[in-house]
Amino acid sequence: MGPGTIENSFIRDFFFEMFKDSDNLRVHYHLDRDTWFRKLQLPRKEERLFELEMYLRAFGCFFNLHNQFGSDTERAITSDFSEELRVLSAAMERGIALSQLLLDRGMASTMNFHSYLENQVAPDYLRLQILRRGLDQKGPDESLFLLNRCLRDLKKVSDHLLKRPPCTYRLFYHFGQLVTREIAFNKHFNPLLILEFRPEYDRIRSVPIIDTLQGIANQIARGATSRIFLGLFRLLHYLRYVPRQGSHRAMRRSLILFTLFYSEANTLAGFLRVLSDKPSAIGHALGATCRKVSEEIKIKLRDVLGERIVRMDIDEGKLKGGLQHTVADGRMQLESFVKECVASFVRVYRTDATVEQLFDSSRNQRDQSVRLRSDLWVFKRLIDSAIEETNDAKTIPIGASERLLRFSDYFLETSLNFLRYGDGGPFERFAQVISDGAKQSGSNGVLRARFLKDTMRFRDLISETYEQICCRNELERVPVDDLELEQVLKKWSNGQEA
Repeated sequence: MGPGTIENSFIRDFFFEMFKDSDNLRVHYHLDRDTWFRKLQLPRKEERLFELEMYLRAFGCFFNLHNQFGSDTERAITSDFSEELRVLSAAMERGIALSQLLLDRGMASTMNFHSYLENQVAPDYLRLQILRRGLDQKGPDESLFLLNRCLRDLKKVSDHLLKRPPCTYRLFYHFGQLVTREIAFNKHFNPLLILEFRPEYDRIRSVPIIDTLQGIANQIARGATSRIFLGLFRLLHYLRYVPRQGSHRAMRRSLILFTLFYSEANTLAGFLRVLSDKPSAIGHALGATCRKVSEEIKIKLRDVLGERIVRMDIDEGKLKGGLQHTVADGRMQLESFVKECVASFVRVYRTDATVEQLFDSSRNQRDQSVRLRSDLWVFKRLIDSAIEETNDAKTIPIGASERLLRFSDYFLETSLNFLRYGDGGPFERFAQVISDGAKQSGSNGVLRARFLKDTMRFRDLISETYEQICCRNELERVPVDDLELEQVLKKWSNGQEA
C-alpha cells in the first residue's frame, strides 16, 4: 500500500463525516445548545461563539507534534517548548475572555457562588457533591462555565511552567493531553471530537453562490460543492481573526490561527483530491477543478506559511514561508487566494463569475436584501392565499399546504441564509407546521383549526420581518418590481418553482 493510499484513507470522506456527525451524534445536546443560543442576548453572538470554538480547534492542532516539526519529529525530544507554551497562553487568555462574555450574567453569578461554596465547605462529602453538580453539565451554561474554569486553571499552570524553563517535549505533550481532554469532555462546546459545520456561523451569504448551488441538478455534485464552499468560507472566516500587527501576544495568536488554517486547508486539499478521482459521480468539470485547486492549495501554503509547518518570526512579525511576508501581507495573500478558489468552483457552473462580483460587500448586501424582500413578499402572499382557502373549506386544503411546503423548503435552503441566525427559528418551526399540515391534508375539526391558527400567527411575523427588510438603507434606491413579483407568485401558485 503506497503513501498516497494511506493518506487518502485518512482524509477520505472527511466532510461527509462532518455532516453525518452533525445529523446523528449528540442530538439532544445540539437541541439544548440551539435553544440556549437563540435566547442569548449578546451583540454579535454568532461571531463570539465562532471565535471561541476556533481557538478550541486551534488547541487541538497546536499540540500535534507534526504541526510543530513536520517530518523532523525526532528533533522535538531535545527542543525547548517554552515559546509554544507562550503561544498557548496568549490564545487561552482570549478563550477565557470569550467564554466569560458568552455566559449569562445571572447564571454565571450562581455558578460562581457554587464554586465559592466548593472551596469553603469543610466536609469532603459536601464538597464532592457540589463538584459533581458542576461536572454534570445539565445545560450549555453549565458547560460554558466549566470550560471557562478549565481554561483559567490551565492558563495558571502554563504561566507557572513558563517560570521554570526549559519546557521539555514530555512536559508539552502531557500538558497538551490535559488541555485536549478537558475540551473533549465538554458536552456542549467540544469542536474537537465532533467535526461539523454549524448553522450559527457556517452560512453561505452570497446570492450568486446560492443560485449556483440551486442550479446543480446532480445531487451528489451539489452536496460535494456545498461542502467545498462551506470549507472555503470557514478558512476565510479564520483569517478575519488573525491580528495584522501588534504586540508579541497578538503575534502569538496569529501563529496559532495560521496553524489552524494550515491544518484545515491541508485537509480540504485532501478532500478535493479524493473528489477529483470520482469524475463519473460529480462531473468531469468539477473533478478537474478539484484537482487543480488541491494542488494550488499545497503550493500557496508552502509559499506563504512554510514547508510542512507554519514558520513565523514572532519578534519581527514575519511569516517565513518560501517567500518571507509580514503577517498582514500573508493574511491578505491567503484571503485573495481563498476567494479565487471560491470563484473557480462557481465558474464550473457560471463561466462569467468573478471574485469582484462574488465578494463585493456592498453589492452582496444589496443583493441579499433584494432577494429577502422578494421572497418574503411571495411567502406572505402564499400564506394569505392558504388562509383564505382554509377559511372557505371545512378541511385543510391539499393544494395550499403543498404550495406552502414547496416554498418553505426553497426558502430554508436559500434566503434563510441572509437572515440573522436568531431570526430563523420561527421559519424553521413553521416549516414543521406546514409539513404536518400537508400530511394531514383533508383533516377537519381540531387539526384544521390548529393549522389555521399557526398559519395566521406566522403571517403576522412574516409581515413584520418584511417591513423590517424594506427599511434597510441599501433598498432605498431599489424600487419593488410588482410585475416581476406577480409573475414569480403565479409560478409558485401553479406549482412551478421560479
